[in-house]
Amino acid sequence: EWSPTGLLQRQALEGADGRVNDVLERRYQYDVLDRLTGISDSHWGEQAFRLNGAGQVTAERRDEGRRRQARLFGYDSEQNLCEVSQIAPGLGETLKVQDAVVQASARYDAAGRVVERGHTQYRYDDCGRLAMKRETRPGFRPKETYFDWDVQDRLVRVSLPDGARWRYRYDAFGRRVSKVREGQLPSAQVVARVAYRWDGDQLIGQQQFRADGSAAREVQWVYEPGSFRPLAQVEAQGDSTQLHYIVTDLTGTARELCSEEGEVRWRGEQGLWGSHREERRPIPLRRYLGDAANEEVYCELRYQGQLYDAETGLYYNRHRYYDAESGQYLSPDPIGLHGGIRPQGYVHNPLEWVDPLGLTEKEGGEDYEYSFGSLRHSLRRHSPHVGPPRQEPYASMKPKRQKGSLFPSEWGNRDIASAAKEVANNPLNKIASNREGFFGNVFEGTATRNGVTQKIRVITDHADPHIGGTGSGIITSSIPIK
Repeated sequence: EWSPTGLLQRQALEGADGRVNDVLERRYQYDVLDRLTGISDSHWGEQAFRLNGAGQVTAERRDEGRRRQARLFGYDSEQNLCEVSQIAPGLGETLKVQDAVVQASARYDAAGRVVERGHTQYRYDDCGRLAMKRETRPGFRPKETYFDWDVQDRLVRVSLPDGARWRYRYDAFGRRVSKVREGQLPSAQVVARVAYRWDGDQLIGQQQFRADGSAAREVQWVYEPGSFRPLAQVEAQGDSTQLHYIVTDLTGTARELCSEEGEVRWRGEQGLWGSHREERRPIPLRRYLGDAANEEVYCELRYQGQLYDAETGLYYNRHRYYDAESGQYLSPDPIGLHGGIRPQGYVHNPLEWVDPLGLTEKEGGEDYEYSFGSLRHSLRRHSPHVGPPRQEPYASMKPKRQKGSLFPSEWGNRDIASAAKEVANNPLNKIASNREGFFGNVFEGTATRNGVTQKIRVITDHADPHIGGTGSGIITSSIPIK
């Protein structure tokens, strides 16, 4: 259910008879500024949030039945999370700020990188990338994890405290295509290699392989068109294939896996900065039957665009790796200050904002879209299936686009629309100057449809009364260029 202003208010699992299934119902509350301030979940309980003037969460209260607890969050002048305090849980008791106990505090260097948080210390190389993570606890030997990077700031190897090493490989577009466990393996049945499949910037599948070379678990993901919001997960093990529908929350984070019969098979809840807890459906026979068909169902997707790596606890986020413990990325933003004033920082409020490419934050429920008028405008001028352009090109565009320039004939109108959205929703495609003379944003990039690649310029965000008064968040026009 949605509010009159377009805010998500309620999610519920309904049966064929229209009755609400109480195993899955979620409600959202907002303040007068349309900021999320509360979540009521039929399974996880109730949460309430308090925000500061910068839109950051300063307090979180959780009620699970009669059990109550609260956390307080403190930030420094650069909006870095510097302290987390917890008020001890009680049974129906009143929570008091004076009872708060500091759970973790963090120190940052001049570049805004966390150098110490709780019992963990962080060391960086000369390029600002995490080189070593050291965890020290009284009575235990220190645990050290080492990170190796290539010249393109891609994480290529991780050496873990238990002696295990993982190597990561990437394709020409910088997408991770495999990870391999190096060194001696404990058995021939452990997962030693994982291969990944991509569709543009969307991670659409992964295949696990055991040390003996046999195939293990294979997963495919289906997304909403032109976005990073997952819709379904298809899992194959041996001769068994299972389809589960993914229920996402306000920001597009996977929260439940539902079977085709409507049963909830897996639940996950993302903490404020990425800490994760989950519940998997128990399978009684699993203790006695070790075959793949009896494995529990689970989902490795986290925040939009993020994939959980079990070996490190990190979230792979297309261009970077996110550490939920520190609330930061391991490396600086590839696009520099275009991604924000904190080169290694994640979004300022994970309740409503996401960073699906590891580049720059955006509101979790928003992507650049067409309005009906703007899509019709683009198709009438540049679709090979509608007719020739009805306007002379702007003088500044003549060197690249002559009158009559059309998208490839192999592209249908749906292809044109989806390709323009793909270009506009990639922050790397944003160019500094707007050569069409408007006041909106301009993106340039290539897209491939039906085996044909075309470079496209996309204009967004500016008001254009002659096609319906479009504005923020709207694609105004898409232009094929050479």
